[in-house]
Amino acid sequence: MNFMVHRMQRGFTLIELLVVITIIGLLASVVMASLANSRIAARDAARVSAVKEFQKALELYRNANSGSYPCATAGCAAGGAAGVVINDGAVNNVNTLIATYFRPATELVMPSIAVTGMLSTTASIVYRVGSTNGSNDNPDRGSYTILLRREQAVGAIPANTWCTISSGTGHSAWTGAYARCY
Repeated sequence: MNFMVHRMQRGFTLIELLVVITIIGLLASVVMASLANSRIAARDAARVSAVKEFQKALELYRNANSGSYPCATAGCAAGGAAGVVINDGAVNNVNTLIATYFRPATELVMPSIAVTGMLSTTASIVYRVGSTNGSNDNPDRGSYTILLRREQAVGAIPANTWCTISSGTGHSAWTGAYARCY
């Protein structure tokens, strides 16, 4: 009995303290990993929401402009069907035309990645008015395609790759190269 009383007064041993610290460290690392995944999922959800808002803005623009979607360049000049980044904070013809309907969220920008047929970009949302022959100079203003980049793998879409959302015929060069988003 004296031994037990004497042992309790000494406190914890070094081994006991190390075990407790190790357990706390493991628990903290598990929590941090799950928080990182939650943040990625939240950013992806915000991008999908932004795309849906952008699609609504495009429809509002189309209703106000004789059934035509906006071109990448003013007056649909050469390059009118080119891809335009929507959420990198840069001012472009599309952002200007639909400004009354949609304000792009620059916090949805991602780390730089190469995009097939485009320069490296930090964008996660790219818009292109449809084209009748696959060239940038002959826009079909009755259709569009949006590229959306996801950070997390979703179904058949791998992480950090692009998927498409199209209205009408869209742009064939994009719709054939990427999986459909939803």
